[in-house]
Amino acid sequence: MSTRVSVPSDYIGSITANPGSLPEPIRNALLSVRRHRFLDGWFRMEFDESQPTFLRVDFDKDAPSAEQLSVIYSDQPLVTAHDRVFPTSSTSQPSLVAGMLQHLDVVPGMRILEIGTGTGYNAALLAELSGGASNVFTIECQQDVADKARRFLIEEGYEGIHVICGDGFHGVAEGAPYDRLIATVGCSDISPHWLEQLKPDGIMLIPLTHGFSDPLTQLVQDPHDPTCAVGTIVDRSAFMKIRGVLEWGNPWSTFIVHGLPSEPEWCRPLPESLSVPDSAHHPISAGNHWSFHFFLALCSRELWYDNRGYGLADPGSNSVVMMTARGIEAFSATGDVNTCAHLYSRLLSIHRKWVDLGYPAPADYSLRLSPKDRFDSLTDLTREWVIERPRFLERIGLA
Repeated sequence: MSTRVSVPSDYIGSITANPGSLPEPIRNALLSVRRHRFLDGWFRMEFDESQPTFLRVDFDKDAPSAEQLSVIYSDQPLVTAHDRVFPTSSTSQPSLVAGMLQHLDVVPGMRILEIGTGTGYNAALLAELSGGASNVFTIECQQDVADKARRFLIEEGYEGIHVICGDGFHGVAEGAPYDRLIATVGCSDISPHWLEQLKPDGIMLIPLTHGFSDPLTQLVQDPHDPTCAVGTIVDRSAFMKIRGVLEWGNPWSTFIVHGLPSEPEWCRPLPESLSVPDSAHHPISAGNHWSFHFFLALCSRELWYDNRGYGLADPGSNSVVMMTARGIEAFSATGDVNTCAHLYSRLLSIHRKWVDLGYPAPADYSLRLSPKDRFDSLTDLTREWVIERPRFLERIGLA
C-alpha cells in the first residue's frame, strides 16, 4: 500500500522568488494538484553533434524517490514523448504555467478550452481555478497522449474534465462558448474556430510563433469585427510546435545553413544597448536582446538561431552573423568574408532602426489578426509590419 505524497511545501518557492506575488487561488491550485501523479516517466535530452538522444527516466508515481520528486517539483519542463528528433509532449515549466494562469485570469464558473492536453496537469489546475472539472475542455492530437492524460485525470479525481482527441484547429464546439481559451503549444496562427467558440468578452492566450520563440499573446475578438482578433504580447515563452492543420514551415527557419566552423571569422563589440550580463549563457536570455530579436524578426525572415546566439543568415553562402555573449561574430562554411560583411552591415542597420524607434519591447506593439480577405493596407511603413500566417494576416504596429 502506497503512502500518499503531497505537493512539497516549498514548491511555490521553486517557481518564483516572490511567492506572495502569485494570486492565492493559483497558489492553492499549485499546492493541490500533484504534478508527480501526471507522470509515469520522462526523457532526458542529450546532444551529440547537435543530434538529440532521448534517455528515458522510469518513474513509479506510487513509490516516488526523494530524488525524483526533487526533479518533478523543480522549475523545469519534463519531456514525456518524442519522435526521435523532437519532443512531442511534455509537462511545461512550472513558472511558465503559473504565469500563464495569471494572464488567463480564471474565476469560478468560467468555461475553458485548452489546446494541447499534454499530461493533463494543466487541465487539472484549470479545473481547480474554474471551480469544477466539467468546466474544462481539453483537446490533444495524439491518441496515446490523450488516453494517458484522461487516465491520470480520472485517477486524481478530475473525471469530469472533457478530454478529446482531435486536431486543436477545430476547437471543441460542444463546449462553446468559452470564457477563456489557452494553447500550450507554439502556434503558427490562430484558428477561426477559436474565435467562433469564444464569448464576445472572452480571452485567448496563445504562444504565437515569432522568429525562434513563441511570445505569449493575449487576444480578444475585435469589437468591430468578430472574425478578427486584437491584442498584445504579455510575456515570453517557448513551446513545441502545434500539429495538424496549423502545422507550417516556420518562415524564419534557416536550417539549410550547415557546416559552420567552431570558431568565428571575426568578433566585433556588441552595441552598448545590447550588452550582455556576465551570467548570461545565451544573449536572448537578457530582456534587451529578447526585444531586439523580436524586432529583427519583423525586419527579416532570414534569421539564425543556435545555442551560441542569434542573428542573420545567408543560406546561399552558408554564412551567418550573430549576436553572442562574446560580441557580434561571423561564421562562414565557405570563408565568404564579403557576405559576412554585408550581413554585419544589415544587422547594424536594423539595430539603428530599433534604437531610433525607442528600443521597443514586445509589449509595446499592438496586434491585429485578420482573415486574408479582410486585411486593411498599412498606413505607416516605418511603424507597422505584416506577417503572413496560414489563415490570418498579422498586423503589428507601434503607437
